[in-house]
Amino acid sequence: YCCQFGYCVIKNKADCGQDDPPPPSPPTISANLNCSNWGDNGWCKGSLSIDLSAADPQGQAVVISGAVNGNNFACPSGATSCSIPLSGEGTGSVSYQVNSATGLSAAGSLGYQIDLTSPNLDTSVSGAGGTNGWYRSDVTLGVSASDATSGIASITASINGGGATSVGGSLTFSNGEYSVLIVARDNAGHVTQDTQTIKVDTITPSLSFTSSGTNGKNGWYVSSASAAATASDVGSGLASIEASVDGGTWVVSDSISLGDGVHTYQFRATDVAGNKTETPTQTALVDTIAPSISMSQGTSLGEKVLYEIEDYGSGLSIFRAVIEDDDEAYQKVTWSGDISGSYIADDILWDGKFADGARAGIGEYMVTLKITDAAGNKAIKATFVTVGLLDLLDDIPAFSPPVSSTSEEDEIPTTASTTGPQTFGGIPTTTNAGEFISTTTTVSGITIPTTNIPLDPNILWGAAATAMVGATLADWQKKREEEARRKAEAQEEKRANTEKRWGQKKAEDAVRQRW
Repeated sequence: YCCQFGYCVIKNKADCGQDDPPPPSPPTISANLNCSNWGDNGWCKGSLSIDLSAADPQGQAVVISGAVNGNNFACPSGATSCSIPLSGEGTGSVSYQVNSATGLSAAGSLGYQIDLTSPNLDTSVSGAGGTNGWYRSDVTLGVSASDATSGIASITASINGGGATSVGGSLTFSNGEYSVLIVARDNAGHVTQDTQTIKVDTITPSLSFTSSGTNGKNGWYVSSASAAATASDVGSGLASIEASVDGGTWVVSDSISLGDGVHTYQFRATDVAGNKTETPTQTALVDTIAPSISMSQGTSLGEKVLYEIEDYGSGLSIFRAVIEDDDEAYQKVTWSGDISGSYIADDILWDGKFADGARAGIGEYMVTLKITDAAGNKAIKATFVTVGLLDLLDDIPAFSPPVSSTSEEDEIPTTASTTGPQTFGGIPTTTNAGEFISTTTTVSGITIPTTNIPLDPNILWGAAATAMVGATLADWQKKREEEARRKAEAQEEKRANTEKRWGQKKAEDAVRQRW
C-alpha cells in the first residue's frame, strides 16, 4: 500500500515515495601518548608525541585539528591519523577534535608531562681538617637536592655498600673510613648521584718509651743512657715517631743515645690524620767520668801535700782521706766529709802522728784521697810523705783531721737497668685539633638528549591551521546546503507529480461511478 493525501491504493513500490534515511552518526577520534622513554608517575623522559586517529561511520571525509597548550594545529586535510610532536619540559595539555563532512564532530583532551633533566645534587663535608684527606673531628655531611620540573622524590644514602636509607638533610660520621653514595631521584625517575669518601680519626696515637742505662746515685746514670719509643694507632695508622733532644729540632727516630751531660728529650708520634702525642719532657743525667785528682809528689814531713780535685759532670760529693803505712803497723788516720762544687784546691799538713798518737818513724807513708762525685763515680790517688831523721826534730803544728761528716758510701750499681715503659696518648683529640673546613660539591642536572620526532610538513600550525580547518568546514557546509537544496527541489517536483496522478485517479473513479 502506498498512502498519500488520505488515499491508500495498491501500487508498485516505485510509485511510492522513498523512506527518509536515518540521521548520520558522529565521527570518532582516539588519542595516544607515544614516549620513547617512559619514566615514573606518567612522566616522559624522552621524545614524546600524541598520535591521533579518527574515522567517520558514513565514510565521509574528516579533518583532525586541535591545540597544544593553546597553539593550534591541523592534520593534513583528509588524513585520518597524524602524529603531533610535543616538546619542552613540564606539564601541558592537548585538545583535539575531528570534524566530518556530515557536519558532525567529536573532541577530547589529554594532559602530558615531560622531564628531560636529572636533579641538581649538593653535598657539603664539614669538620676539623687533618692530613692526607682525614678529618680530626666528627664530620657532618650535608645533602640537598632540587629539581625544577618534576620535583624531588627521594634522597638516599648508602654507606660502605650497605642498604640505601633516606637522608633528612645531614649525616654525622665518627671514627672510621666511609664511602657514601648519595642518590637524588626526581618524580620522573631521573637519578643524580655523588660519592663522598670520608675518613675520620679523632684519637691520638698511643706512645710508649723506655729508658736504659747503668744507674748511679741521685738520679744519675754512670753509663751512656738510651731511650726507645714504640707507637701504634688504631685509626688512620701510624705515620712517624720523632725525637727531640735538648730542645732541638724534631727528627724522625724511635731511639736516642745520650752521653755525658744533663739532657732533656721527648718523643712524638704522629698518625696519618695528623693527630699527635708527645711525651712530657724527660730529663736524663749522665756522668760516666770519675773525678780528677792532682796531688803533689815527693813531700817530706813538715811540707804540705797539695791537692786539687775537680768534677765537671755531676759535681763533687764525698771526700775521704787516709794516712797509713804499708805494713799497717800504725792505726791509720782517716777522715771524710760531704763536699760540693766542681773544683776544690787544698792541702794536708801531717804532723807525723797516727790515730793512736804513735809517732811515725823514719820511712815513707802514704796519703790517699778517694773522691766520689754525685753520680757515684769514684777516683783514688795517693802520694808519699817521707820521714827522715832530721824531720823528726822539726817543730810541726799538730794535725787535727776534720770530724767525719759522712759514712762510707755504698758501692754504685754496675749492671744496666731499664725504666718503663711509660705510655701516653690514645685519647680523643681536642676540639681545636685542626682548622675547621667545609667543602661543597655540586652535581648539576644533565639534560638527556632526545631524538627529534620528524615533523610532518603537511601539519599546519597556528593561523594556517585555523584557516585550513575553517575553509574546509565552510566548503563542506556549502556542499551540504547545495545537496539539501537539490533534495528539496526533487521532493517538491515529486510531490507535484504525485498530486497530479492522484487527481487523475480521482476523476477516473468518479466517471466509473456514474457508469
